[in-house]
Amino acid sequence: MGDLSAGAAWAMLAAAVLGTVISAGFIDRVRGRRLIPKPPEVLIERAHAVLKRLGHEAGGDSAYAFDWDRDDLAYMRGNASSAALTFFYRQSPRTLVAANRDGVVRRDDPPLTVSDMAEVLLDARGRLLSYAAVPPQRESARESGREPDWSGLFEEAGLDPATFRRVAPEWAAPADSDRKAAWQGVSTGENAVPVRVEAAAYHGRPVWFVVLAPWMRPMRMPDARETASPTPVGQAGVWILAMAMPLGGVILARRNLRLGRGDRKGAFRVALFIFATYSLARVLRADHAGARADEVWLLIKVLAYPCFWAAQVWLLYMALEPYARRRWPHMLISWKRLLDGHARDPLVGRDLLFGMAAGSAVLLMFLVSQIAPTWLGMPRLTPDYFVHGETLTAARYVAFRLFVNQFSGVLYAMVFLFMLVLLRVIVRWDWLAMALWCLLVASPMQGENLAVEWPFGLLRALALLAVLLRGGLLALAVTLAFYFTMIEMPLTIDLSAWYAMRALPAVVVMAAVALYGFHTSLAGKPVFGRALED
Repeated sequence: MGDLSAGAAWAMLAAAVLGTVISAGFIDRVRGRRLIPKPPEVLIERAHAVLKRLGHEAGGDSAYAFDWDRDDLAYMRGNASSAALTFFYRQSPRTLVAANRDGVVRRDDPPLTVSDMAEVLLDARGRLLSYAAVPPQRESARESGREPDWSGLFEEAGLDPATFRRVAPEWAAPADSDRKAAWQGVSTGENAVPVRVEAAAYHGRPVWFVVLAPWMRPMRMPDARETASPTPVGQAGVWILAMAMPLGGVILARRNLRLGRGDRKGAFRVALFIFATYSLARVLRADHAGARADEVWLLIKVLAYPCFWAAQVWLLYMALEPYARRRWPHMLISWKRLLDGHARDPLVGRDLLFGMAAGSAVLLMFLVSQIAPTWLGMPRLTPDYFVHGETLTAARYVAFRLFVNQFSGVLYAMVFLFMLVLLRVIVRWDWLAMALWCLLVASPMQGENLAVEWPFGLLRALALLAVLLRGGLLALAVTLAFYFTMIEMPLTIDLSAWYAMRALPAVVVMAAVALYGFHTSLAGKPVFGRALED
């Protein structure tokens, strides 16, 4: 049957709850409450005040968002200042229509091309980090090259101009200018560092001002490289998956189709789930334009990626399902029952609950790995999975993360199973395939401190392998969805923090899944077992 005893069900539920609460405490310690002191509403008002002081009136279209400066995090190595979390606000007299694949307005998309466009970048405490504006394309003759009063911008940045010395400008301004200036000095407040200030003006009016910290790089230069985003597979796993998934998936799926193998109905349902969750997530995230033509083009871009991944998952499922069913049939039992519509099956409930408990354990394991170096007297790792800036920005982004992590949980669970199946086909021995799988999944994501990253990576890989072997594909998908979601949410044990309620929707959804799994896994048995019987 697969149903649980009341004691086992309560133990799993308690593990999920306690793991989440303890993780919230660790997240506070890893992230630090001081890094998120002000809500977006306060920072929007602060941005309005800065822009008004510089001669810009509110109106037209606007966009804003929190984001982490990964270069700052890498430079500080665990002692991140409040500048690590940044907040941009931009406004335009025309509708802001993003060109990127996500349809999301960002600092550099759309570019500053329309006269009177303006943007400010603030740190989490509201201090000005940069300002840029587009001057009029045409205006009556005015005095050119006049030096503006820069003291107001220094004041907005929390800097004392008297402590800075004038130097020759080195950086290009993002907008047309006829006067440039630069200074060098030291920042104020916590973690003071040497900084360079560059500025530009047009007809006596500031059009650019930026505080350049030591970690900032000229990203428009040909040799510039973006800071790599971490992945839950490890760097070795990423390269192997990039090569093996398309080629191996096509070969195995083609062979199975030719031999009449594979669960086509199940593959279609999984692909439909992928398309539905990813599409809804991307529609929620996109900044929708007012013009009909812009909106149509936006929807084409937004829905293109769900179509691609739905097709990829269908191919992947047809490739791995027959092999997994023959070699490890127990991995697919609860998964297939759920696909067949038997959501109230006790085995489905058991694996949902098991996945939630395992997810909290994997989350806690990861957070401990971030703090462990300080316990061992080593430099801390660069924090690679902070709360996602989007979840701090607006409620719709929280909903986006909930849906996209359902997609990610199922996708990565299938990818992990595909890796195991492919390795088993190649090496022929279960134990060797599992050992290689663990090495690939555990490979360091950063390479900053291998003495810490490898042991914790292997521990995490072994935990995920145990979930796959014991609970199967469904339990692994739930584990990963829980882990991905909670690591991105602003979890905290400080309920007075302004962002505490931002994580509430995710906590409620995860609690609902855990309680549903708890109830279903009992198969109608008393919740407290025999404890209340006379």
